[in-house]
Order: sequence, then structure tokens, then C-alpha cells
Amino acid sequence: MNLLIADMLELAKYESGTYKMDVGSFYIDIVIERVCTKLTPELSRGLRRISVGRLLFFYP
Repeated sequence: MNLLIADMLELAKYESGTYKMDVGSFYIDIVIERVCTKLTPELSRGLRRISVGRLLFFYP
């Protein structure tokens, strides 16, 4: 529930203009490579729950 409220507050900042997004170009392949590098150890251990920042992923 707390995450939902925090996300709604973040959205309100975007909509009100008090929070400016840092818009810039980036190479998506580098981002994907970083994510894969970060998740590889957890996946190789057979974990079914992986957290990335505030996100939590469950795998069957």
C-alpha cells in the first residue's frame, strides 16, 4: 500500500510541474546489459523473487 501511495505522489509531482524529468538520450542495449548483469547472480541461484529498486518480481 505504501508503494502505491508513493507512486501516486510521484505522479502528482510530474503532473503539477514541480518535478522535472531528466530527458536525454541513452543506449538501450547498455541499459539491458546492466540489468542482465545485475540479475544474473540471483537467477543463477534459482531465486524466484528479485528486487530491482522498489520493484519486486516473482517468477513461477
